[in-house]
Amino acid sequence: MTTTKFLKQAFLINYLISVITGILKIAHVSGGQLLYGVFVVSTVIYILIGLYEIYVAKRPTLPEKAMWTIGFVVLSTVAGFIYLVNGRAKIQREYKILKR
Repeated sequence: MTTTKFLKQAFLINYLISVITGILKIAHVSGGQLLYGVFVVSTVIYILIGLYEIYVAKRPTLPEKAMWTIGFVVLSTVAGFIYLVNGRAKIQREYKILKR
């Protein structure tokens, strides 16, 4: 499985777990705390996959890599969504990784 498919799946799983965790925490259901732990672990896994994909690419400059690193660490869900929807394809097209 490529990192692209794995990153998309990890993002989707992380997003679904975050929504379910939020609902359970708002409703004060007893399993919410355990699912919150799963959410934190899935977020860390998702961030590591995203950062691995960014740092393996040879063409983006160090400031671009630093920008994505800060974005993933500080705003993991928002930066991940932007990276998957727009940023990743733009980076790959600019550096001729993706064929049009």
